[in-house]
Amino acid sequence: MSNYQEYVDDTNSLTDKVDSEDEILKLKTAIKENPNQVSVYYNLAVLCHSLGKIDEAIENFQKTAKWNPLDASIFNNLGVLYYKKSDLKQAEANFRKAILLEPSHVEAIYGLGKIYLEFAKNKNDWKIEAFKTDLKNRIEMLCENDKTDEAWKLSEKLIKLIPDNAEYLNNHAVISYELNKIEEAHEAITKAKELSPDDTGIQENYQLIFQIEDKKEVTVVESGQDKIAFFCGPDDNFLNGIMAHLSQKYEVKRFQGGTVQDMHDLMKWSSVSWFEWCDNFITHASKLPKVCKTICRLHSYEAFTDVIRQINWKTVDDLVFVAPHIRDIVTKQLPNLSQDVNIHVIFNGVDLEKYSFKDRQKGFNIAYVGYINHKKNPALLLQCIKYLVDIDDRYVLHVAGKHQELRFQLYFEHIIKEMELEKNVVFHGWIDDINGWLEDKHFTVSTSVLESFCHGIADAMACGLKPLIHNFIGAKELYPQKYIFNSVKDFSDMVINDDYNPAEYRKYIKDNYSQDKQLNEIENLLESVSK
Repeated sequence: MSNYQEYVDDTNSLTDKVDSEDEILKLKTAIKENPNQVSVYYNLAVLCHSLGKIDEAIENFQKTAKWNPLDASIFNNLGVLYYKKSDLKQAEANFRKAILLEPSHVEAIYGLGKIYLEFAKNKNDWKIEAFKTDLKNRIEMLCENDKTDEAWKLSEKLIKLIPDNAEYLNNHAVISYELNKIEEAHEAITKAKELSPDDTGIQENYQLIFQIEDKKEVTVVESGQDKIAFFCGPDDNFLNGIMAHLSQKYEVKRFQGGTVQDMHDLMKWSSVSWFEWCDNFITHASKLPKVCKTICRLHSYEAFTDVIRQINWKTVDDLVFVAPHIRDIVTKQLPNLSQDVNIHVIFNGVDLEKYSFKDRQKGFNIAYVGYINHKKNPALLLQCIKYLVDIDDRYVLHVAGKHQELRFQLYFEHIIKEMELEKNVVFHGWIDDINGWLEDKHFTVSTSVLESFCHGIADAMACGLKPLIHNFIGAKELYPQKYIFNSVKDFSDMVINDDYNPAEYRKYIKDNYSQDKQLNEIENLLESVSK
């Protein structure tokens, strides 16, 4: 019995029509005649509860539990009864037992939440905080596994328990909208907006839910014109060259920001809408009425966010990955993705005209280009340099970039002194003219734990620098084994050995990752999408 209160209510209505005490007597007689009949104990317990005989109800549910110890509903009912007696410890124990037997038992989860709210009144709030986090994670996991109905039931209980949390209300509104529960979506998103009027995510969802509630029909606008609309946030480094090239053949517009309606209007104008990055833009666009062909290009960080699960991929025509290992990471999380959207891999491209090749001689300058953060594995970088310098102190690491995390900045400053590397690690700050800066460098290094491509390495290779690449997931799919190291000793051996061929490094980029090759593949994709 998943909703015990409904059963009690039904019993209450029946007791108005019959002699309740007589019914109790009949049930007790039935138990004497057939003491193994579990359902009789259950019915007697419910009848006692309806008459306010809480202790008798508990006694009969406990007997029922002995016969059927794996029935979560029995322990949920005991939790309800102990809660009525204000015996919160026993109530908690029984609700937890119900959830252990049936992890998605909505009523037991709700009952446990009510108990923890009572605990919080006595300044014992750690349990309710842990409960809220756990319930939020459960809801997200159910959504990720396409169990939206179950997620909605739990989400409904969460906002009933915590009615003034804008985040929970926003999430409930989105789930409600996905299930076409428009009235619930309206109510939740309106309250979320009142509680947190400056939250841009809530504002966007508010616009989305109220603007397209009656527009469930999908209509593709056919157009003979070649128009491409580009949607991209502030990080457009990977897009500028593509837009400049395509503008020679297509009429191109870029979204300049605005409301969801502004986004939809630009999509209506285009024959193809290109979404750079798998972010909030494509999330909202995927839920709008379909008016054009849609392409999304996913780089790498998106593969580790929940955004990939929030997109309605059935309305996206083509999904472009920049590397096969990133594709594999995403498709393992979304095993049905290929059924919903056409999947492609188009590698990033290097503008060879931008990077001057120099047939340099082997030297002692090692270049690191880019930000310094936990993803770049900076501790390994310094360990590699220390190992190498202990062999030959002429080697110097030159860093063109900047720290993004104070933790690692402090570590760098500390460990460089501790390892006496002050003369062997030189910071140059952020460098705009990387081509010129690489002129006197001989090696380029990456110690990242994961990259989709590593432009810093590829650009330097185009200039003729020897690559030193830590064996991140997917590295061997992008670069030859001879350029990859596992340990600090491997790193040192690669630097010190005599294998040094600048023309080879340039040729590898030209043959595999030239911008011309990338643009040709993008044009082929656009032509196929437009047909």
